[in-house]
Amino acid sequence: MAETRPHITISGDDRYGVVAATSHESHVADHMLRRVGFERLPDSNHYGLREPDRDPTRRGQQAVQSLRVAQYAVTSDAAYDVSVQAAPRTNRDPLVQLKNRSAALVARAGEAASARALDADIRAAQVVVHDQVRDPEGTLRAVGTDLRTREGLLLHGEGDLRFVESRLEHTSRAFDAFYAIPGNERRDPRLSMMQRAQAATAISPARAGAVLPQQPATAVAYRSATAPQQPTRAR
Repeated sequence: MAETRPHITISGDDRYGVVAATSHESHVADHMLRRVGFERLPDSNHYGLREPDRDPTRRGQQAVQSLRVAQYAVTSDAAYDVSVQAAPRTNRDPLVQLKNRSAALVARAGEAASARALDADIRAAQVVVHDQVRDPEGTLRAVGTDLRTREGLLLHGEGDLRFVESRLEHTSRAFDAFYAIPGNERRDPRLSMMQRAQAATAISPARAGAVLPQQPATAVAYRSATAPQQPTRAR
């Protein structure tokens, strides 16, 4: 199943601060970049972080994390890539440990921001949740539609901890993936609708073998007209 996952690159720029570029034009990527704080640069297909002088490194890291949580493939400079900055746990240097904890907090902050944005979209009816079920691990999984982009969504989690697991080109594909989740015993309602439609249009065996009654033929007999009798004259 193909997913809509535009490739995004985030890097530093001497003039505009933190900038982002997409590998191809996509209204979905444009929407997401604006959601995490970027805006289109004038006369360019690149994006710049709004208020570039306000804590650019931390905000760039949050943008990278939020985009990745939303299932977008992102490459970035090391300064904005928290995963690259994470050091092995065996390092007991207090400064390194402090940096690791800060990076983890930034990552969680980015995920929390993404979850809050998704929850707000659901409350505003911009994202519609069609069905949901708990998987064998107890995680709430759901299928929905982003009414702005017409994409199908697979969601996991709930409340302020609900995230977009994947974005699919059509809602029907999202339904296929949702009902294929291991442990999901829900019946696909589309199947029952198809069955009812087929039953309504099918010809039953009894009706198929029935013979319409023939209307009996009516015999019509024509009689020749008799000549009228001549009056008898008396002699």
